[in-house]
Amino acid sequence: MQLLEFEKPIAELERELDKLRTKSDSQNIDMSAEIAIMEGKLADTRRSIYENLTPWQRVQIARHTNRPFMLDYVSLAFTGFSELHGDRHYHDDPAIVFDGVSTNLEGAVAVGTRWALDDASTAEMGVFRTGRRVRVDRRDWQSLDGPAAEAGHRLGIVSTVASPIVVDGRPWGAISVSSAEEPLPPDTEGRLEKFTELLATAIANAESSDALARLDAGGRVLGSAARCRGADRAGAAR
Repeated sequence: MQLLEFEKPIAELERELDKLRTKSDSQNIDMSAEIAIMEGKLADTRRSIYENLTPWQRVQIARHTNRPFMLDYVSLAFTGFSELHGDRHYHDDPAIVFDGVSTNLEGAVAVGTRWALDDASTAEMGVFRTGRRVRVDRRDWQSLDGPAAEAGHRLGIVSTVASPIVVDGRPWGAISVSSAEEPLPPDTEGRLEKFTELLATAIANAESSDALARLDAGGRVLGSAARCRGADRAGAAR
């Protein structure tokens, strides 16, 4: 495993602990006291290092080559995992992954489930109607009805916050977060709104890039057509 510079003290203590355990096992010596002391020292060192990371060290961990990826979490959370790649560029695209899994989450709602807007009495519907962020907490959830609300009741959702995604002044969609344990923190609306602003900027940039690519492709086609017409005229003149 690739070690970061600030993790080396941890690795050194882990080696010392392995030596103690190996010596204890191979020589049949009771070194439980020494091992316990080393384990405590290792735990304290880990805590001290990871609780006092600099911003750059956090970036290094987040971008570590051995960091867990989405598929690692999926394999731990679900059984019966079956990987399918997406089709973003008209061919197999491993950057987009869909997984079919089996799970024991009773009442779970499948990805891609759709409800008519008239039947969706939820925070997302509130965003659609008002164009503003909406919060629905326990008391509001209990009074909601319709298929979407029934799904929320089955899942035990007690709090939802939704925020619109507005791209270049036009509604593009919405994003929401929900909790089935306790009401979402009071600052959830503001944090989600900031996230949707970043998302909207990314979408606008992507759409602009696509538009430029189409214009560039169109320009090349027109240029080729113009050259062909020029060649035809030259041939006719000869």
